[in-house]
Amino acid sequence: MSFTENPDGCDVEGASVLDDESERYVLITPSQMAGSRGLWFVSCLDPSACRTHADAIANMEPFSSQHTYWLTSEISPTELTGFSASTGFFEAGVCTERVWMDLKLIGRADDVVRLEAQTKLLPDKPPEDGSCVVRTTQSSDEAATLPCSGLEVVEGIKTDDL
Repeated sequence: MSFTENPDGCDVEGASVLDDESERYVLITPSQMAGSRGLWFVSCLDPSACRTHADAIANMEPFSSQHTYWLTSEISPTELTGFSASTGFFEAGVCTERVWMDLKLIGRADDVVRLEAQTKLLPDKPPEDGSCVVRTTQSSDEAATLPCSGLEVVEGIKTDDL
């Protein structure tokens, strides 16, 4: 498994951060959430934790993971995309540190899977009724014109079925 991070842009992969990660296994499992079919990409501490996460996902129960991504759009038989959006934090009357991530999962014939997560920092905005919220279409539109500010890449080889 490899895990790299470039906090300065998306032109090249960054340095390895694998030594900083405690969860070095990945679970990729199909599911349905809010009427959408997709794949979960979830980091795990070990194979047993991956099985526990898989059971939780199958039973629609909560679980905790360092890295959790939901991919729902099929680009090709070997590529899926998705997104992740953060509300940010309420500070001094505004929602700050809002984040949008464009996700791409690529599968290869040699059982290697690669997840690319491109981060875009959204501008501060006022809260709605006192809370920071994500409006998917609005956040996507905001992110479309922004430069990529960081790239995370996770790559691994399929070793076992659960």
